[in-house]
Amino acid sequence: MDTSSHRRFKVFLRCEHAERLLSDATERKLCRAEIWRLRLHLAYCRACRRVRRQLDFLRRAAHQLNDQLETGDWSVPGLSDEARARIKRSLEHAD
Repeated sequence: MDTSSHRRFKVFLRCEHAERLLSDATERKLCRAEIWRLRLHLAYCRACRRVRRQLDFLRRAAHQLNDQLETGDWSVPGLSDEARARIKRSLEHAD
């Protein structure tokens, strides 16, 4: 077997690389090899599956915030009017 080609394409990812691919996937389309390797890694790595869930949560929250910014709807369930007013004042002063 040609060991040089084996070195270029490692099947198993380290967690650091898997986390990088999870992050990259939010900004670009992964190639097939990257998707395959990431799926394989996620199949056996509980910690990276947790990272994926956390990134998914952050992505959904960012989309929700963007929608709220576009519509001007700042209603947040469970947040008091006073808390909303404080946040709004803080954001206005941040500019």
